Amino acid sequence: MAQTIREALGVPIHVNSGCRCEKHNAKVGGVKGSFHTKGKAADLSCSLGAQIMFETAQKLKAEGKLPDLEYCILYRTKNFVHIDCGKKRKNYWEVRP
Repeated sequence: MAQTIREALGVPIHVNSGCRCEKHNAKVGGVKGSFHTKGKAADLSCSLGAQIMFETAQKLKAEGKLPDLEYCILYRTKNFVHIDCGKKRKNYWEVRP
């Protein structure tokens, strides 16, 4: 998914956080059972900003180019996007401060 997003953006992306052990997940404030601990989530950033990345993920999902994407969160103040292919949720998209 990250590669698909990178190609659409046309700029390098940085994986801020990928797979984490339970101990590290707790240390960084991750939720118990986080999809990061299962290798099914990543936090991404790029030089274009998180808003553009979030909008790009939405466009790619609508076009069927991110079929495994189940959840995407835009963290505005932290300037990154969380993506995961964990479980289906009511809403794919969430925006947090």
